[in-house]
Amino acid sequence: MIQNAIAATHDPAGGEDHRLEVSVAGLPCVGEAAPLARRLKHLPGVLEALINPITERAVIRFDPAITDVEEVFAMLGTLGVDGADRIVRRHAPAPGCTCPGCSERLKARLAGIEGVEAVIVNAGEKSVTLEYVPSRTDAALVTRVLAVSDSKVCDSEA
Repeated sequence: MIQNAIAATHDPAGGEDHRLEVSVAGLPCVGEAAPLARRLKHLPGVLEALINPITERAVIRFDPAITDVEEVFAMLGTLGVDGADRIVRRHAPAPGCTCPGCSERLKARLAGIEGVEAVIVNAGEKSVTLEYVPSRTDAALVTRVLAVSDSKVCDSEA
């Protein structure tokens, strides 16, 4: 799963943004990496786009309140990179998820969405990482579940 997937990175000090790491295997040439990154950065809500032509991976940090995953994949598609059928890893904050009980509930909700392959919830870091196939997954539903995890206060803290 991981070898042809997107692996998300997370900087806990970096704020409440979301990150995707997408396989960009098949770039026509190494020289396409920088222009692709520049075009991705022009998408509203994209805070950072880094493309490594050697590893054939793109890391995109974005604000889900301004742009969504479908827009990122649509832009990649217009630039000749089809990531919709590849496994993607998305990392997102889950500040409302602070105990094992709410971590398991969030994990179960995300794992129940069709196309989601794996879910890791880290209550200590208050974050969630999931692997999914965009063409088989309702990204809007994933975003709604993640939004609930942002605002829900843990039952044990109420």
